[in-house]
Order: sequence, then structure tokens, then C-alpha cells
Amino acid sequence: MRSYSELVDVLTAKEDALRLLQSILEEERIYIVELKTDKLNETTSRKEEVAAKISDLKERLRETLSRSFKEWGMSGEINLSPVIEKLRGPEKERLLGLQDSLILLSRKIEELLSGNRDLLNSSLRIVESSMSFFRRALSRSDTYGNAGHMTEIPAASRLVCKEI
Repeated sequence: MRSYSELVDVLTAKEDALRLLQSILEEERIYIVELKTDKLNETTSRKEEVAAKISDLKERLRETLSRSFKEWGMSGEINLSPVIEKLRGPEKERLLGLQDSLILLSRKIEELLSGNRDLLNSSLRIVESSMSFFRRALSRSDTYGNAGHMTEIPAASRLVCKEI
């Protein structure tokens, strides 16, 4: 039953890492809304660290599941569900609970990522629209040139001028 204990340890560590990622993404949403770019950079670094940890845990889980399959003489696709089916009683309930928790956390994280991406994309569209407005407002252009053809002089205006 050594592999059962390892499975619980790895799954619990993954659950903790996903909860941390969820928390970071919730913070990120606040920083996006409040336009705190310095805090956004910090959350990006923290997300990368947690993502690396999750990747390591994913590999450890794969290795532990592989050992469990060998230990219990199982064959087929190596994943958690066949191991859970092999167990009985509180051990089975414990792994089922962890599996359900991981699935729920993964869904919440996907929703947070999607929401944060939408917020960032909306912010970028607003900035692009504002920049477009300023480009149009500050460009000097002649409407008509010789013979009534539309002409435009390249923008050379500035928001700040050194002259007094």
C-alpha cells in the first residue's frame, strides 16, 4: 500500500498547487480591473512558478500511477480511475474526493483564465481605440489636393511641444 500513500501525497500536493493558482488568478483579476501593472507582473511570475510545480507534480503522479499499476498487477491505460476502482472503503473514498476536487479546481481555473483573458483583451481594445482617436485628432491633413483628389500629409503633431 506504499503506492496508495504516495498517490494521496501527490494528489494532495497537486490540489494545494491548484488552489494556490486559483488564488493567484483571482488576485490577477483584481489587478487587471484596478490597472496595477506592477502587481500584474508579480502575479505572472508567481503563476509561472506554480505552473512549473504543477508540471512536476503531473510527472510525479504519472510515475506513481505507473508503480501502482505494476504493484497491483493492473494493465491498460494508466490513469487514476482504474486505481480507484481497485480500492475499497475509506481509501477509495479518499481518492474519489481528491479526484473530484482536482476536476472542480481545474474547471474553476479554466473559467478564471478565460475571464482574465477577456478582461485583458477588452482593455487592449480600449487602448487601441484611444490611440486611434489621438492619431486622428492630432494628424494634420489636407482634405483636397490638386484637381479635387483626396490627399493626406503624414502626421507630425505631438502631444507635448517644447515651445512656449
